[in-house]
Amino acid sequence: MVERKLLYRLYAVVWGALRVCASMLILMVALPAGWGGWQAEYWRMREAEKVDAVVCGKISGEVYEFSRLYFPFWPEYEGKSSFDTGFVNNNKGCDANLISIFLSMTWPGLEPADDNLIFRQGLEHEGLLVAVSPITPRDGFLRRQLDFLLRSSPKGLIALAEHDDLSRLNRVEGRDAVFEHHKKLIYWEGDLTRLSSVGYCKWRPALPNYYSCEMTYLVSDNILVKVTMRPDKLEQWQDIRRSVDEFLSTSKKTR
Repeated sequence: MVERKLLYRLYAVVWGALRVCASMLILMVALPAGWGGWQAEYWRMREAEKVDAVVCGKISGEVYEFSRLYFPFWPEYEGKSSFDTGFVNNNKGCDANLISIFLSMTWPGLEPADDNLIFRQGLEHEGLLVAVSPITPRDGFLRRQLDFLLRSSPKGLIALAEHDDLSRLNRVEGRDAVFEHHKKLIYWEGDLTRLSSVGYCKWRPALPNYYSCEMTYLVSDNILVKVTMRPDKLEQWQDIRRSVDEFLSTSKKTR
């Protein structure tokens, strides 16, 4: 009994440390963006440095345009990283290459979400957190992602997977690679030779144990999309993926 109590306390300490780390990761993204905004002196509200109402740029050769209301953080353009001084001087606009964008949106509806939700809820965001970045096409990319997620789980575990008809996802419970006593729900869609999406749900000792899920898929083989959501939304994965695809398609800028 004493050992069980000590183990539970240890879990509580580890989970508390994880929440601190998650907050620090968010701040690592937010602070450089904020510093970049300070360097650009947007706070002075000078007419010549007014922030654009839209974010525009190329992703894998296609031009996309989004309302800036979707962006809790600054988009990453090709050039210096947001962690480097002077990244605000990177080329911007529709002719510049976007390295990554991070969108916060409601579900359903895919409207811009309140930025405060990012800092209050983190990965337990009640809507969708959508990360989009260009990728060099590689055969078997999603299968390698699945193998990576399974690397710390027993061999042959994949054969024990269950299929959920509602989400059309296969699921198996494996082990986390970093915290070996933590579980991890691993998901994939499609035949193992032709996967269309791969993902997992994070586990913690506190209830509810599974609290955040991330699904990854490719658009046109050269755009990587990662959608973070609460576990209860996985049963709507087909609708979510279809809606995000339509959102990206309608965000293409025609010249």
